[in-house]
Amino acid sequence: MRDTAPPPPGWEDILSEGEEILWQGQPVRGLRQPLQTIALSVFGLPFLAGGLACSGAGLLGLFAPGLSPHRLEAAIALVFGLPFIATGALMVFGTWYKALTAHRNVFYTLTNRRGYIATQFWKRRLTSFPIGPAGAVSLDTGRRGDTVWFAEQSRRAGKRGYTTVRIGFEDIADGAAVWRLIRGLQDRQSA
Repeated sequence: MRDTAPPPPGWEDILSEGEEILWQGQPVRGLRQPLQTIALSVFGLPFLAGGLACSGAGLLGLFAPGLSPHRLEAAIALVFGLPFIATGALMVFGTWYKALTAHRNVFYTLTNRRGYIATQFWKRRLTSFPIGPAGAVSLDTGRRGDTVWFAEQSRRAGKRGYTTVRIGFEDIADGAAVWRLIRGLQDRQSA
């Protein structure tokens, strides 16, 4: 029996006995869906502009000399505009922040048995998908990075029932090498 190295720190309670890490990586830096990001930002501009105008008018009304009977209306306008500012700012600036930093929150690991996808957006999540001998594996090459698809999962799609979603290591720099690793695993399992 071959001796295996102990798992790296943090993986001791995750990997099964005899499971070894073959590759780890993250998506490459950059925008994944630039048109969607731009569209959401443009859609958020009226919210931001309207909220700033409403709250700005309210702020001016609060501190303008000689308008003391209208201070309540000014305070209401100031408060009324705040949710629009927050929504607009989130759509305009938050969308770009998330799009440009998403690569920092996704981690991929390939072992001799499974593919792991770890995310840490609102909460940490680790999902694993077995690499079987008969599973379809495909490689999509792109300008920004490659995607290696190695699993499928059924997910509820509202009233339409279920839909099949492909699972993989998306937008990685060394997709062809990872694809070859997975194909090698499948070849060894089927032999």
